[in-house]
Amino acid sequence: MNLHSLSENLYERIKACSGKILITIHQNPDGDAIGSGLGLQHLLMKEGKNVVLISPNSIADYLNWLPGIADVVNYELEPERISEHFANAELLMCLDFNDPKRAGGLENEIRKFKGDIAVIDHHQNPSHFAKYLYSDTSSPATAQLVYRLSQDWRIELNVNVAKCLYTGILTDTGSFKFSSVNKETHLVAAHLVSFGINHDEIHARIYDAFSENRLRLFGLCFYNRLEIIENGRVALMYVTQKDHHEFDIQKGDTEGLVNFNLSITGVEVGVLFIEEEKMIKISFRSKGDIPVNEFAKENFDGGGHINAAGGRSYKPLTSTIEHFKKCIKPFIQQY
Repeated sequence: MNLHSLSENLYERIKACSGKILITIHQNPDGDAIGSGLGLQHLLMKEGKNVVLISPNSIADYLNWLPGIADVVNYELEPERISEHFANAELLMCLDFNDPKRAGGLENEIRKFKGDIAVIDHHQNPSHFAKYLYSDTSSPATAQLVYRLSQDWRIELNVNVAKCLYTGILTDTGSFKFSSVNKETHLVAAHLVSFGINHDEIHARIYDAFSENRLRLFGLCFYNRLEIIENGRVALMYVTQKDHHEFDIQKGDTEGLVNFNLSITGVEVGVLFIEEEKMIKISFRSKGDIPVNEFAKENFDGGGHINAAGGRSYKPLTSTIEHFKKCIKPFIQQY
């Protein structure tokens, strides 16, 4: 079934929905997850639907200005409400993830949900757990797909929808610099701006909202935690558990740090290791045709996009970095 037909079928299901619609997003939601989720919620509420947006955990402070953010249900803070929401929902819409395991503590609720499930996403290799799978891996952001659906469904946008979807596109495209950005992206952004959003203010709220501690953390990583290997083609940095306490790291404070690796001339793969309590969280970025999603999947139980992916390790930080160095050597030599 082509995407347009799928869009029409999904809209017919939404229009027929007389009960609650749930929207879920992935764990540790970024700008695209919360932007597309809130954008879709605003759209469906305009259609008179009862819509609840649930996040697996807390949302970073740099996104706390988005319209509707105060009404997002946080599973970690209100776990007792989640089962009730799922039990009373008629339709579940999963945004910006394509496998229930990406939803953290919501995974079990998603897997046992009895109603219809729809997925709207742009990540590769989706698992087939939904009746409606609206997937386009060529799209640079899920927010762009939500916009496309709004046009198919002929739902008029407003400034709140525009703010949310613009935020999703802005963040997942690296301010429109990633290779996945296409003509449609710029046309969508232009249309969203036409609703009166202040695009420079949105950019400032996201990228110019550093705390002193966050800026000092970045400085430490640039000066003491940066290592360049493989003849200058790979750059890596790391954040330790001690750093979490010393710099009072809050959710979102490490966002964007990995991208600085790619700003170094000659570097084609950038990696950031973040030591958490029970695992090492790893972010991968690359240039050109180097598929870090494949590398993450093969070596660190991860995945994502060709040029932006994530993974994890349950080994100590030092062992994880050594394992990475061992694996990246033959991988990078292929390209």
